[in-house]
Amino acid sequence: MHGITLSKAQLEWAQARTEAAGLTDQVTLELLDYRDLPGDERFDKVVSVGMFEHVGHANLGSYFKILYDQVKPGGLVMNHGITAKYVDGRQVGQGAGKFIGRYVFPHGELPHLSMAIARMSEQGFEVLDVEGLRLHYARTLEHWSHNLEQRLEQARELVSDKALRIWRVYLAGCAYGFRRNWMNIHQILAVKPLPDGSHHVPWTRDDIYGQ
Repeated sequence: MHGITLSKAQLEWAQARTEAAGLTDQVTLELLDYRDLPGDERFDKVVSVGMFEHVGHANLGSYFKILYDQVKPGGLVMNHGITAKYVDGRQVGQGAGKFIGRYVFPHGELPHLSMAIARMSEQGFEVLDVEGLRLHYARTLEHWSHNLEQRLEQARELVSDKALRIWRVYLAGCAYGFRRNWMNIHQILAVKPLPDGSHHVPWTRDDIYGQ
């Protein structure tokens, strides 16, 4: 297993978790931009989490092209990310997008599910499955927000008052936004078909859910 990130803190945390689990001989992690991945067709499966929201609408095609190039024929790609409510990708209003763009994720753009699927398909992927997790994520954010509110004094020892205020508003606001269907979050499973058009993905979901 090979993982990459642009966050030094995330890398150090993941390395510590890997070591604690005794998996250092099975997992490699590095600080690397996905655009700098070396070689082609290296992986059987690729999972991208919370990434494509940050590449921008104009770069979605090149982003999925890199994922397509990295996976072997017959390989799978799972893209997990936040998606827009509106087909054209515009913000829902209420000032939420401006706040997030200024204080949390500068230059981020949420693509609609249809845009993401179109760009994936244009690069040669066959989309196999799509799962919407909006209400699941709303509940997750509510738990994150609640846990932070219960540990404000501990948090103040780790970050500035400004950073803490931003994240209190961000977590509570996003929980509300997902609950109200202002945005969504989808997992898209796609395959890079073999040269003859086939693939080895099971025909049923018994492998996932059992009999």
